[in-house]
Amino acid sequence: MKLSSALTLGVAVAIGTAAVAHQGVENPAVLARMNNMTDMGDSVEALVNMMRGTTAFDRALANQALQDLRTQSSEIVPLFRNPGDDPATEALDTIWLEFADFTNRANRLEMAAGELAGGIETLGDVRPALQSIGETCSGCHDIYRQE
Repeated sequence: MKLSSALTLGVAVAIGTAAVAHQGVENPAVLARMNNMTDMGDSVEALVNMMRGTTAFDRALANQALQDLRTQSSEIVPLFRNPGDDPATEALDTIWLEFADFTNRANRLEMAAGELAGGIETLGDVRPALQSIGETCSGCHDIYRQE
């Protein structure tokens, strides 16, 4: 499977702009959400860098990144359970209007990362894992996150 250029670009942009987006956040709940998403981006970035050859393939690190992603994604629903607003937020109000769907999508990411963790044996395993994770992430971001 081929990792789409748009997905790769989306991951890179999300990672690259995270620090800027966190500046000036006043609501601690929103900041906690943003920090969790940044941590998730860091986990994905470790895999992207291996796939691109920016860093050497490391089976243990790849599997740990997926395990970390599983743990981080398990925090999404609790972090978003109560609406909270901040001028710096990228979360759309649709999250709370469609919280059951949002929860389902977060749970799918947690399950996907959990199923993939421990299954990375070669560099060739990274691309399909990223494809699966990327589709799950972008499916939620397309609906529930401002661009």
